[in-house]
Amino acid sequence: MPTGIRSHVGLKKETTWGNAVTVDKFLPFTKESITPDIENVQSESLRGLKDKPPSYQGEKKFGGNIIFEVHPANIGHILRSALGAPAAAVASGTAIVELEDCEDAWVGDGGVISGIDSGNYKKGSASVKLQVTADVAADDILASEAVSSTDMHSDTHIKFWIKSSVACDAGDLVVRVSENAAGASTPEAYEDMNVPLLSAGVWTECTVAIATAADLLAVISVAIIMHVDKGECTIWLDDLRRVVTSDASNTKDHVFTPVQTDFSTLCNLPPYTFEVYRDQSNDKAWQYKGGIVDTLTLSFGTGDKILKATAGILAKEEAEIDKESVSLETTNPFVWNQAQVKIATNDHDYLEDFTLNLKNNTLRKFSLNQSAYARAFYSNDYRIFDFSFTTDFVDKTEYDKFMLGTQQAFQIVFTGASCEDGYYYKLQIDIPAMKYTAYPINVEGPGRLSVKVVGEADYSSSDGYAVKITLTNLETSY
Repeated sequence: MPTGIRSHVGLKKETTWGNAVTVDKFLPFTKESITPDIENVQSESLRGLKDKPPSYQGEKKFGGNIIFEVHPANIGHILRSALGAPAAAVASGTAIVELEDCEDAWVGDGGVISGIDSGNYKKGSASVKLQVTADVAADDILASEAVSSTDMHSDTHIKFWIKSSVACDAGDLVVRVSENAAGASTPEAYEDMNVPLLSAGVWTECTVAIATAADLLAVISVAIIMHVDKGECTIWLDDLRRVVTSDASNTKDHVFTPVQTDFSTLCNLPPYTFEVYRDQSNDKAWQYKGGIVDTLTLSFGTGDKILKATAGILAKEEAEIDKESVSLETTNPFVWNQAQVKIATNDHDYLEDFTLNLKNNTLRKFSLNQSAYARAFYSNDYRIFDFSFTTDFVDKTEYDKFMLGTQQAFQIVFTGASCEDGYYYKLQIDIPAMKYTAYPINVEGPGRLSVKVVGEADYSSSDGYAVKITLTNLETSY
């Protein structure tokens, strides 16, 4: 008896629409619904009988959805068909390299109790925990840590996670990298970087520019300084990283923006041959040639924690073929806690879920060409990007922007596992001109207030796109 556990879905790009090729990529799919839709043409002839006249087959259409978990490599082929071919891949130009892992206690100064917190951290198994007493004064070094001598002259930024038990304005706390021991400021070079605004009790990932990196040739310590006296408080630090300008050896950035030209005169989008094996006893599979991704949904959240895609496939024809041997991608999928969300460049920590929808609005065109199959696929309406997300109702800031029809930037970045020293698998979605179309704030009971926000991505003439998706992986091209 056929079972789903033995099934597979494969694909490969076509150079000519409808000319089938042998698949060599396979999606880790969860379900599919690609089926034939054959028109029934009913005769209306009166024949002197009570029985209805015969019917005949008409147009033959093929399509349906493939739902799959998003892994860093093969999602690029789905994006290529949905959005168009990406720009030529380029070597990733920024490496993120660990400077201090914050897995052990730093050396506390004066009235600071330094330890680790194995129950409250962002990476690894612990964070540095600094309990600051009232004896600590402004501009005191709270704690420092020795690091291996590091040349930072090519670095552009420092990234780190930080949390404070009290709210801090930008510059109240300072992170220092120094060529001197224990975070000292003399006699060698050092760099002080202001920690941005911190809300009380909230982990914040900070990216802070380095102004005098050229002088930092042999950094041997890092430190945190309390520039403004905050009184008694607790500060947590985790995962200090260097942002280095360089070209990766193997890691590539693939940038997808929706194309404005058709793939060919007969097909609006880059076509693929799809193979669906449904565990037939004769080891035969269904082949769908001339397939395109007409719709695409990306969704994730605190409920469905693995990023999933639903690709709406339209195909030209169907055939039966011998199945191919499966070779699945070995990378891990992107998951919810790898995502960072920004609205108008500010971190937005209150989202519970997010869904992005693309609709290409493709129409099949049939002709008098002695064939029951579509002669062409063409765009029949505007391409549409819309989105929705659920968020806590914490204040009226975003609601006011809805009322004003304000356009603002929206960004989601998934950072996955390391694919090369200093470089990571990434999926970045940039919407430069998003606006809300619904922001329903309603009381539905005694519980907390949350909002199911709906919006759309407008075309940004200054950026030249409505949505840009950047995929970082080890693939050389798509």
